[in-house]
Amino acid sequence: MNALRKAVTAIFFTVALLTAPSSAGADPDLPAGILLLTYHGAINPVSDQYLTEGLQKAGQEHDLALVLELDTPGGLSTSMRSMVKTILASPVPVIVYVAPSGSRAASAGLFLVYASSLAAMAPGTNLGAAHPVLLEGEHPDPTMALKLENDAAAYIQALALKRGRNPQWAVDAVRKSVSIGAPDALKSGVVEILASDLPSLISQAEGKKVQTSSGTVVLRLRSAPVRPFPLPSGLAILQVLSHPQIAYMLMILGFWGLVFELSQPGGVFPGVFGGVCLAISIYAFQLFPFHWSGILLILLGLVFLLLELKIPSYGVLTAGGLLSLILGGIVLGAGNPPYFRIPLATVIGVAVVTTLFLSVLFRQAWKTIHLPPRTGPESIIGQTAMTLTPVAPEGEVLFQGEHWHARSDEPLEANTPVRLVRLDGFTLYIQRIK
Repeated sequence: MNALRKAVTAIFFTVALLTAPSSAGADPDLPAGILLLTYHGAINPVSDQYLTEGLQKAGQEHDLALVLELDTPGGLSTSMRSMVKTILASPVPVIVYVAPSGSRAASAGLFLVYASSLAAMAPGTNLGAAHPVLLEGEHPDPTMALKLENDAAAYIQALALKRGRNPQWAVDAVRKSVSIGAPDALKSGVVEILASDLPSLISQAEGKKVQTSSGTVVLRLRSAPVRPFPLPSGLAILQVLSHPQIAYMLMILGFWGLVFELSQPGGVFPGVFGGVCLAISIYAFQLFPFHWSGILLILLGLVFLLLELKIPSYGVLTAGGLLSLILGGIVLGAGNPPYFRIPLATVIGVAVVTTLFLSVLFRQAWKTIHLPPRTGPESIIGQTAMTLTPVAPEGEVLFQGEHWHARSDEPLEANTPVRLVRLDGFTLYIQRIK
């Protein structure tokens, strides 16, 4: 299973890289500028890849700085630590700008702010609430929980000391989940700049000394052109697919497609569609934490619904399948932060639609099973013919434009309408239509 996950993930990131704009052919005469990245969403492998590509592009084009406009509720610790390492290893100054107004840099986002060469916030923004949350349904004992908390506190304190920011407030944000608004963050030494927009940020950053992997750099940004670097199309698609609701619905759609293909063989498209949806859902589930017990409940619910076709349970299996689908959707993201959960309305809606879909499919299959035969010897039973000669007990009849040898238990005259009872070899057994 792990090998399959890695293979699918590798395939999708290959697609993302192939669809991303290439910077290998950058114009050597292009003036050094400021590369602007904009990321709104959970911290995950997509954001990690986006930052990596942005810094590669900035390095290749000798940009003076990279600005990451950030709005995030938090995300995966693994992706956050990878992004922090990327920032710390960058020779290009990285400015993390929590913007626009109304945005936040919570949880994992706070670590990115503290790792940045220069930290800025827009009015009406906030950051903090960085207490570690153990995902995937794990419930550590108090000792393990304390270890996780101490590790996160030490990590952000080290970043604060490296960048010369307020270490005590950062530790409180981890241990006590405190948050802070933009003006207070500036006063407390959490960030260096309070800027209402990008021009104001660039103006205030002019002349500031920042630390990069190559040493101290004095920012000279006032006359530098700003070049937006939007999320590449491949990563944008992956970002959409990484949403728990999308992954959940893709898994159900994949099941629909495979069931339809199995119930109506030869369609090809439903089977291909279902397989692709399931492959994408396998990848998507790697971008957020989930419970395997939720997956098992969903599969159990689908099995119950399938068994309804074979076993007359008087609705018991249907009710059990519907309940398992709902519980599975709830358990799938239980215990995770809100942005990694599946809304109850989505779970119930998908479960009801799935039940209705399978009910219609099964009803159609049941009718098909009980249709009279359309081919073979059984297909002629009950049809009518006309005697060509007297049948007493044998003679000839005309059936579907052909002469057939016929046999009857009672004498029949010529030109008598008869009904076909059975076929034995090439002999039709007939009886008078009364």
